[in-house]
Amino acid sequence: MSDAEIERPPWRSGDARARALFATLGNAVFDQEAAAETITSVARATVEMLDEAQGAPTTTVLSLMASLVRYAAETTDDLREGRVRRRLPLVAVDCEEGCSHCCHLHVSLSVPEAIVLSEYLSSTLDPDALAELRARLAVAAREAQTEDTASRLRNRRACPLLVSDRCSAYRVRPLACFGASSADRRRCAAAFDDADPDAAIPVEPLRAGVARSVQFGLAAGLYARGLDPRRYELASLLSAIMATAEPSRPFLEGVLFSACATPADPPGASVEQTCASLVARDPALRTT
Repeated sequence: MSDAEIERPPWRSGDARARALFATLGNAVFDQEAAAETITSVARATVEMLDEAQGAPTTTVLSLMASLVRYAAETTDDLREGRVRRRLPLVAVDCEEGCSHCCHLHVSLSVPEAIVLSEYLSSTLDPDALAELRARLAVAAREAQTEDTASRLRNRRACPLLVSDRCSAYRVRPLACFGASSADRRRCAAAFDDADPDAAIPVEPLRAGVARSVQFGLAAGLYARGLDPRRYELASLLSAIMATAEPSRPFLEGVLFSACATPADPPGASVEQTCASLVARDPALRTT
């Protein structure tokens, strides 16, 4: 997957789906109504993309999945630019390169996000760096089975993607990481130093709102087509994905990764119930 494919996903080519998605969000000031619009739009786009992916070459499938996970960044940029043009107030993002306090928290992601991560890392890292990453992922996956977020902070467990305080996959980072945009990095540093996972960190609301809504919309779209909507702990899922040949194929055929990856949600969580409710209310998500 090239940087061009990541930076300019298909909807930037002006297709009808892209115009419809952005039309629903163009004037949003990310509130509950905007969240509902985003979830619905992303769910519908996910269903359309998955339908297109049936029988498509692997490269096409990867491009579509990259589109899904890049949608959050593209939408946020458009929303912020729109607010600037209308001279509306914006909350500044206080994150900066090399600031990695939040990279010591548990991170969960969906299978499409992990597939895009795997492809990006495999195509950008040299063999030695890739081998080192696989080793870090294996260690982190074992640690994730016994450590909660508080102990992870106390033990200063860094994300296996973090190298010299910089994310080695920042361009395709998970939606959870994209949404973790602090408005005060001093609060992040204090929470990190105190190993306090419950510290109140102010976030930039547009970025956080879009990321969370895209997560829900993506899950609903996957569920609507009978695919796994759940989120998994990053290291265990990425390890499993990177060990699978062309993982997009088995995923689209309904293979679950729950046997080899640690679910981020506890047993009995209502992910499927929430997705089922969204699909039941929206005829556009049902199989015709």
